[in-house]
Amino acid sequence: MKNSTRFRISKLFILLIFLSSFFLKAQDKTDQIIESYKDYTYDAREIVYVHLNKSTYIKGEAIGFTAYVLDKKNKKPSKVTTNLYISIEDENNEVLKEKLIKVENGVASNVIAIDSVFTSGHYNFKAYTNWMRNFNEQNYFVESVKIIDPKIDEYLETETTENRIDVQFLPEGGHMLSEVVNTVGVVIKDIKGYGVPYLRGTIFDNDNNLITEFKANHLGIGKFSLLAKKGQTYKAKFRHLNKEFSFDIKEKVEPIGVTLSLVQHRQNVMVTFKTNTNSLKRITGKPYHMTIHNGDYINVVPVEFNDQLNITKSFDINNLASGVNILTLFNEINKPILERLFFNHNGINVIASQDLRAVKANDSISLKLNFGHINASQLNNISV
Repeated sequence: MKNSTRFRISKLFILLIFLSSFFLKAQDKTDQIIESYKDYTYDAREIVYVHLNKSTYIKGEAIGFTAYVLDKKNKKPSKVTTNLYISIEDENNEVLKEKLIKVENGVASNVIAIDSVFTSGHYNFKAYTNWMRNFNEQNYFVESVKIIDPKIDEYLETETTENRIDVQFLPEGGHMLSEVVNTVGVVIKDIKGYGVPYLRGTIFDNDNNLITEFKANHLGIGKFSLLAKKGQTYKAKFRHLNKEFSFDIKEKVEPIGVTLSLVQHRQNVMVTFKTNTNSLKRITGKPYHMTIHNGDYINVVPVEFNDQLNITKSFDINNLASGVNILTLFNEINKPILERLFFNHNGINVIASQDLRAVKANDSISLKLNFGHINASQLNNISV
């Protein structure tokens, strides 16, 4: 009897040691992620966005612009930066114009004359701070503008818009996994880069069997669900302005891995991780982690597949940061394998004009905006 009791105590002791070791390893992984994130976000970072008055100019006009320099961590106007560098480069990256302008409360406005150094063509407008040069990320602003020289382009022919569309297929999380229902995002644009609204699409396999249908929204963005299979190929068909289009879905269907889907239901955000049977044999019991961060705070959530093909994590939307949240899944060696962005509208104060009046006078339109809830004693900007 005593020997039996000792045996049970020994088994319990070994089990406790094993569990303690497992939890310590999992905690070490969590601590490594948090420490790496703290190191990454320790130095202040800035990001700049510029609002140009238009995108096509005639030589002799001026490029008018307003620039906004933000603290990437707290998402507020930078109080540190006082100088902003502006440059305009040609298609060979040769700088044709440079300007240094003053930044106050994170905002700067100015103009650049389109003079004799320019000719007809496309140019890149860049804006950056000196501090941005210390980092590898592209936090500076760049946008392409078109300049027309009337002496070269004496007349503009009437444009005939070609009926052509471009389609991108974007698997949620970045991967398509075999034997799993994948969510695939779709972005449909016309020849000018504008979204094609309300376009219907149909998905077929390589035997021309109809798999599913979907419809894009007013911005030309849609999604569909696809039970993908290894070795199978898929294509999407569209009909736009009485013309048929067909696009191959070239994203590779992975035989092994994990995918995710995100759904918002009222005040909750539900993230579901999915895997297949072959993958489950390899990842069962391994400590995966999901991080939710926004460049300031970070939350690490353990994810462990224990004989489960689907794992769902639910989050109260009030506990997430307002604006962009980045969700990243790390495997057992802290390698990021999935990523998803989620925009939280909760906590963002959108002020709408209470009354809008438009009056046309000759070649101008005068607009009257009424924002009754704006504090006139604080800095306010309206971009048109």
